Amino acid sequence: MLSKITYLFLLLLSNVSFAAEPLIDPTMPKGYLPSADGQLSTSQGNADIVLSAVFIRGQNRYAVLNGDTVAQGESWKGFTVIEVNANRVILQSQDNRQEILVNPQPIKKDVANDF
Repeated sequence: MLSKITYLFLLLLSNVSFAAEPLIDPTMPKGYLPSADGQLSTSQGNADIVLSAVFIRGQNRYAVLNGDTVAQGESWKGFTVIEVNANRVILQSQDNRQEILVNPQPIKKDVANDF
C-alpha cells in the first residue's frame, strides 16, 4: 500500500503541466532551424544576402554584400546598413532588422593537425 507521502507526491505531480520543446538535432549546422515541414531554414532571415568581406580602417567601415561594397550608413537594395563589425553586418528594412554573418558556418578543424 502506498504511503501518504507517495500520494502527496503523485497529487502534486498531477497538477504540474509540462511544456514540450521541439527536439533539435545536435548534428544540425549552427544557425539553421527546422521548419514545420521538416526542411532546414537559416535563422539569419534572408539567406540570399551573403557577406563576403568586412573592411575597417579607423572610422571607415565597409562591407561586401553580394559583391557590392557598401559603407556603414548607406542604403543598399531596400536596406540601410546600420552597423558594420569585424564579423557581422546589421541591416534595417522597413519590415525588420537582420544580422548577416561573415561566415555563418562553423569552421571544422582536424584534431590531429594541431588545431
